[in-house]
Amino acid sequence: MSNSSRPKVIIVGAGIGGLTLGILLEKAGVPFEIVERSASTTPMGSSIALGCNVRNVFEQIGLWEEFVKVGKPTFVMNISDQQRQQICQIDFHAQGELSSTDMYALSRPVLHEMLLRRVPAERLHYGKKVTSIVQGSSVVAIHTSDNSIYEGDILVGADGANSIVRQSMYEKLHKEGKLPCSDNEPLSFKTIALIGQTSPLNKEQFPEILREDSPFECTVGENNYGADTICWQAFLTLNKTASKAHDSFRNSEWGPEAAEQMCKDVKDIPFKGGNGNLTIGDLIERSPKDRLTKVVFEEKIFSTWYFGRTVLLGDSKSKLHPAGGMGAATAIQDAVTLANWINILPPKPSDEDLDMVFDEYRKERLPVIIDRSRISQANATLLNNNFQGRVARFFMNNLPTWILDKTAYDNVRSRPQVSFLPLVDDRGKAPAAPQASLDKTLKILKKREAKASGTILV
Repeated sequence: MSNSSRPKVIIVGAGIGGLTLGILLEKAGVPFEIVERSASTTPMGSSIALGCNVRNVFEQIGLWEEFVKVGKPTFVMNISDQQRQQICQIDFHAQGELSSTDMYALSRPVLHEMLLRRVPAERLHYGKKVTSIVQGSSVVAIHTSDNSIYEGDILVGADGANSIVRQSMYEKLHKEGKLPCSDNEPLSFKTIALIGQTSPLNKEQFPEILREDSPFECTVGENNYGADTICWQAFLTLNKTASKAHDSFRNSEWGPEAAEQMCKDVKDIPFKGGNGNLTIGDLIERSPKDRLTKVVFEEKIFSTWYFGRTVLLGDSKSKLHPAGGMGAATAIQDAVTLANWINILPPKPSDEDLDMVFDEYRKERLPVIIDRSRISQANATLLNNNFQGRVARFFMNNLPTWILDKTAYDNVRSRPQVSFLPLVDDRGKAPAAPQASLDKTLKILKKREAKASGTILV
């Protein structure tokens, strides 16, 4: 099928979600362009843990074996106090047994590079800051700061929590009185983080890097700080919810100087690793300055995901707390569902066609994201050094086995795949959750194949 017979997609944002969607569209034969505002994509070195939630689609695109080879299996999340004594543990073994797939941890830049290699270079356009979006009845166009124009049938906003695509879309909806009040409220946050990644470490001083597995080690610090390693993060939980729109912020609070000040604030937090006497300061000393950054972790699930020819993906429509480690998996699964529906669209989809597929996309993904948000919030509470955190850890340490088993069962069921590539035999003891985009688009594709061959389906 030639590209002229498929709708063209413009993707704004070359993060994990945007790249995954690009890979899937390439496999489906759907033309696309990815525009990225940065001159190059250099994601910071926070760690990512993925497993059964992406295995099927990674196998379909030929990525899983490389992913397993590069990553390290992770079976537990250990939470320790300031004296380096373990006070809580989350065990992932049951999830691996139920899904027949362990979780693997690796740094975000490594995963990003793996995805980047699978996107044709001519489809990626860097240094393209979106300045305006023009949406017509049959086409959508973006204008960028270098006076470039990109036109397509569909615009996908995969440009993160502060999405320019979402802001443009919401501005139009607000003017027309169609934007829910909740979506017009600013992104809020209660967590500020210092993120870093060390240079190669001395194996004698840091023997844990020789382990075949990679546990998540977290410290509940004083003053609401907590940290994990060795792609490490130090979280500061604020006493009240804040927002960039409603609170007083200066640009200087988020530059290199701000990261430097936060380094001083967290340097004495114990690090459970190395020789048993190290602190986060030892990791900071071993982390290049270009791998240190101070960030805000906003949280919000937006109600409005699409309008006209524009649809949102990943953090642009649902920003989850990082404590759950759900952001990357959520964006990848969003891309799977959206790709399934884009693949069955006619060459020049009407507004009605797009409303239908975008609504199906939202109906499938929203319940999963609400559930992932709940888990992320629960994990964030476990890391807090306050009354709620202590209560949460007490209950976690004393949960009955049947509740732990049910939680593990529920956590592994979201295992989507795309309908336009050879399906993967799902191997889990816990059955995969129903996937409407897979079932419905498979039926559509089979009917089209039967019609083309003159076969009558019963």
